[in-house]
Amino acid sequence: MKLILTLLICTLVSIGYALAQSSKPKTESAKVTSVADGDTITVLINGKYEKVRLIGVNSPELKDERPRVKCMAWGAKAFAADSLTGLNVTLEADPTQADRDRYGRLLRYVFWNDGNFNEYIIKKGFAYEYTYGKPYKYQKDFKAAQKYAEESKWGLWDPMECK
Repeated sequence: MKLILTLLICTLVSIGYALAQSSKPKTESAKVTSVADGDTITVLINGKYEKVRLIGVNSPELKDERPRVKCMAWGAKAFAADSLTGLNVTLEADPTQADRDRYGRLLRYVFWNDGNFNEYIIKKGFAYEYTYGKPYKYQKDFKAAQKYAEESKWGLWDPMECK
């Protein structure tokens, strides 16, 4: 009886460990080498360059010809570049999202200085919260960050910015 009980406990512990491992988010270390815009960066992972699209983030487009939008786009790019270029970061995948977008970019959260950069760029008003398809892990936090930026009238919500 003791043997059966011991085997049962070992089996349950093994199953619990396997479940805990499978629920951990996929993370990898990378070095940010360049910034394309406010929501896309290039990183070096294990000797390979990869473009990364920030999950939950949409910044103004650099190609937009409207003066205010173009100004805000360059501001978002500069903010991301100043914040990330040359830093070692942790990238986190989200099982609710695809691994890559239709352009082949990795879809990731970027962690730096013990914080989520995706959330930070929204909170500072350089980008919008963006839900593509279905809800994602940090959606609630990103929506709150955007509300904070709006209420604080920062960046995109500052009527005097890029005037």
